[in-house]
Amino acid sequence: MLSRLSDRIYRTLFANDNAADCAGISDAACAIESRSFFWNLANGACSKLAEKLAGPEIVLPLLMTLVGIPAYYVGLLMPVRQAGSLLPQLIAGGGIRRFAIRKWFWSASAAVQAIAIAAILYICLQSRAAELGFAVVAAVLCFSLASGVASISFKEVLAKTIPRGRRGRLLAARATVGGALALSAGAALQWYYLPASQQDAAGALAFAWLLGPAVALWLAAALFFAWIPEESGSTSESDDMLADVLASLHLLREHDFLIFLATRGLLLAVPLAMPFFAILALDPAGGGDGNGGSGETAIFRSGALMIAMAGSEILSSTFWGRLADRSSRLAMSAGGLLFTLCCFAPLIGSNFAPQEIAGPDSPGWWRWLAAGIDREFYYTLVFFALGVSYAGVRLGRKTYIVDAAPPEYRSLFVALGNSVIGVLTLVWGASSVFLEVLAPGWIIPALGGLGLIGAWIALIWLPRPDSFCRHLK
Repeated sequence: MLSRLSDRIYRTLFANDNAADCAGISDAACAIESRSFFWNLANGACSKLAEKLAGPEIVLPLLMTLVGIPAYYVGLLMPVRQAGSLLPQLIAGGGIRRFAIRKWFWSASAAVQAIAIAAILYICLQSRAAELGFAVVAAVLCFSLASGVASISFKEVLAKTIPRGRRGRLLAARATVGGALALSAGAALQWYYLPASQQDAAGALAFAWLLGPAVALWLAAALFFAWIPEESGSTSESDDMLADVLASLHLLREHDFLIFLATRGLLLAVPLAMPFFAILALDPAGGGDGNGGSGETAIFRSGALMIAMAGSEILSSTFWGRLADRSSRLAMSAGGLLFTLCCFAPLIGSNFAPQEIAGPDSPGWWRWLAAGIDREFYYTLVFFALGVSYAGVRLGRKTYIVDAAPPEYRSLFVALGNSVIGVLTLVWGASSVFLEVLAPGWIIPALGGLGLIGAWIALIWLPRPDSFCRHLK
């Protein structure tokens, strides 16, 4: 039955492709490609949804704020998440390629991620959770390190099981299915969980409805990835990406590459700002007491923000993709400018009075619309715009380096760039912590300023892809 289902899904997505065209994989892998595709898609559906249910962008900041963990620990979530997933790739890459079967690294990493999420929930359920912010950050670090190892394993298995020309559509299908499931989960939290939560759920315990399923989804994703029929591959004792990168540090003297790193580093402000926007969404009045309300309220707003984030990814990806194909620099710049506008939202939201939008002499439909807008709805729209901006920055950046880097240097540019950005992420994260301690409330405007500078450099100084490091081509 599963075999027929996988064949049907595969034929639907690749109806116009030549089934015998299996460029880049063996004949044996080609014969069972539909099975590999099905289990990879099932794995993506589970892992993408798990990331939304227990991610550092929305849910974990709300949970940590709810239990009273200081905001500077919340500000470390995204730096630790991103740096932890980037830095180990240099060390782990060569080690993984010494094994003929590499899917077990992904499955083991997913199991570690499930344990990390369970640990975070356990910590936040403790009576002294407000004093354990460092433990939550440590669990996120373990999660991100496992994510970095899983990223290498995934690319290796993908290259052995799915032919060139179909990998992009598989990745798009994983993102689409995961986004649709996240959208459904957000809608369920928004409209179905709230009435039931008024019974006896309270505080952080309410978040067990999010983190608990996330643990189960990571374990299911590990199982599905283990079921991908991977053939034994070639191994190489000398395949050491760390040594290659260390031998290629001279690329840091390339002017064009340094401009790209500066642009990407400044636009890191977009993901780093997400936890702070999530805190605002939980406590839109800006009370700053570290307690945004009950667990029911936090769950309700988590659902709204999940809908906003998933919707922004689904609705904006096609636009940003087409724009990036035309001008990846413009996509990065436009995303950065939109992010800067989002950073002005707290200034407007702090004085937001819905009843002043429409006066007694306004048309009835306008008064009805104004009455339905409150601060929570306002920040949900802001989070939607933030998701759109992040999609533009991310897609523009990925498209630029793939188009611009010389083919024989592309892997080195990517690996070296990830290492530099991983270190820079930690620097920005530490800076945001100090700023949040010394000048609370200024972190979002400061990140907005960095985003504006990054958008300007992307549009004015960043060279066109066809002229990037031209002497190396």
